[in-house]
Amino acid sequence: MTLIISAGNPDQFIQVSDRRLTSNGIVKDDESNKAIVFSCANARLSVGFTGLAQAGTFKTKDWLLSSLNECGPPDYTADKIIKRFTERASNDFLKINQLKNVPLVHKRLSIMFTGYLYHHEPPLGALAVVSNFQNIDKNTEETDALDKFDCFFREERRPNNGEIALFYTLGTLPPVQKQDLRKITELVKKRKPARAIVGKIVELVEKMSDNPLSKNVIGKQIDSIILPRDRTQGAECGYHSNVVKMESYMPDQVVVISEKLHMNVTDVSIRPVDSENTPPMSGPKLRPNQPCWCGSGLKFKKCHGRPSKKRLPWGLEIKPGE
Repeated sequence: MTLIISAGNPDQFIQVSDRRLTSNGIVKDDESNKAIVFSCANARLSVGFTGLAQAGTFKTKDWLLSSLNECGPPDYTADKIIKRFTERASNDFLKINQLKNVPLVHKRLSIMFTGYLYHHEPPLGALAVVSNFQNIDKNTEETDALDKFDCFFREERRPNNGEIALFYTLGTLPPVQKQDLRKITELVKKRKPARAIVGKIVELVEKMSDNPLSKNVIGKQIDSIILPRDRTQGAECGYHSNVVKMESYMPDQVVVISEKLHMNVTDVSIRPVDSENTPPMSGPKLRPNQPCWCGSGLKFKKCHGRPSKKRLPWGLEIKPGE
């Protein structure tokens, strides 16, 4: 069960999620993407899911991507798309053949949407959770999946003097030190740089991965998404690896702007053409004076540990009217 942590303030929304896929506590895949950038006519949201990932030939990610796209018409607006998607999820989980014999305890699924709604000025921070076992209003969850999915919405309160801060977790969350959570919420409230917030959340996910109470379901291969409130700025997507890797991975994208502008982009990865003469693209965070894992001979702080001054957005930034 993937862990998703989302944090938002007047500058950006951040989503961090691990990539581990397990079955009965046994790791099946540490590089299973469960992060999506979702753009529609009036919103840009990060999407993550936790719970059922695969049952036979049924793959939750593929079903989620196609369902969100097909739920776009006729209005292509976030609240109505999510409501239509909730109804579809309830029907599909009763009718899809591959899911009929899945034990209810393994059929549990929650999907979280976080980001900005652009039919307000300034854009409005929002969160939605679609789930067949969790009730975020009552802060409760069921042991078995229910027969239907429910949708829970949250929006930032206004007026708020520009001092909004959101911090929400979904999925397996073993007990953590309150000061760890407090440090992150303080970074969010003080509107610290997005990459600093991402770094602290990644450290928290790695720490929880090591906690025996996580029961091996939280991994250390991690995705991050930074969504600036300004929609003219691209989403910044990060891949945080705990091992040296020759490749880097990107979240999927769903674009449902209008009848003419709707598409999915999935399974994007970057690999060097000449792997023998090209250093690795990803690796773990090291102590500043340790040799960099890329083999350059430089200290980590002088090489891949050096903060980049340039933001490198990735994604299809397609907006109404373009």
